[in-house]
Amino acid sequence: MQDPVRGEFTVTGRYFAHPRSSSFREVLTGVVTGPGIPPTAGEHLNDTAGRWVGHDVLPVMADRSDPARFVILWDEVPAPDFRADARREAARAAQQMQSPAPRRSASQLPRS
Repeated sequence: MQDPVRGEFTVTGRYFAHPRSSSFREVLTGVVTGPGIPPTAGEHLNDTAGRWVGHDVLPVMADRSDPARFVILWDEVPAPDFRADARREAARAAQQMQSPAPRRSASQLPRS
C-alpha cells in the first residue's frame, strides 16, 4: 500500500468464491470508508475463525489511492462467544417475561 489509512469495511453480503468446489472459501462484500476515502465497494476473503459473525463493521487498513485494496485487521475483531450471547439473550427474555404488562389507560383500550 502506498498511502495506507485506517478505515472501516461495512459488510453488506457474502458468497462462496467457488460454489462447485470442495474449497468453501467465503468472500465478504461491502463498502470501505475512511478519512479521505469515498465510499468504495470491495470484497475480502472471510476469516476462517468466523470472527466477523455479529460484526457489521470491521476495522481495515485501506490504500487511500485505491480503497478497493484493503486488509481487514482481524486481530482487532473480537472472536464470537456464542455461549455468552445465548445466555445473555435468555436472561433478557426471562427478565422481560417477569415484568408485568404495562397498564393501559382508558383512552388506550379498544373501543367496541
